Amino acid sequence: MQRFGRHDVEAFLRSVDAQLAEPCTVVLVGSTVAALQWDESNLSADIDVWSADAAFWDACRRVSTAAAPAIPVHRASIAEPPQDFETRLIPLSMGLSRLAVVVPEDHDWAIAKTTRALEHDLRAVEFLHSCRPLSLLTLVERYRETWVTGPRSRFRLKFLDLVARLFGEDAAEKLVPELEKADGA
Repeated sequence: MQRFGRHDVEAFLRSVDAQLAEPCTVVLVGSTVAALQWDESNLSADIDVWSADAAFWDACRRVSTAAAPAIPVHRASIAEPPQDFETRLIPLSMGLSRLAVVVPEDHDWAIAKTTRALEHDLRAVEFLHSCRPLSLLTLVERYRETWVTGPRSRFRLKFLDLVARLFGEDAAEKLVPELEKADGA
């Protein structure tokens, strides 16, 4: 599977921007967010889109058939961000003329990655935290705002694993009773 880094994604988005006749917005989620914001070495097999204008999808199709790199672009099918995360979206300054690229706020992105919690997802959150420290209080608030598919207890364990990685085992252990009570466990 081909993997793409920051420069590939930027080049692709510049090509999409050039195809647009009018302004439009795309909300990106997933590993591409890490590559664009704080981890240039982060690679992704695709661009995960939470939402986008129809013109964005049309431009992507034109770019994918005409230019390299042709990066697969998909609607995010498994992302589970906190409720109301869209009210906290952050615009990326990429020098594009018509395409506005927005991404989740850091805590929202970290929680969305934690709902899946594959090892590379958790490493990406750890890298983010090393660059731009996350607030434990805000993470707990976002945890409470997140509805997940599957057992809440599984998400709680994933979240506690993340807390232990970022803030230490003691911090995670102290949260257990509070989260169990909040989850009705």
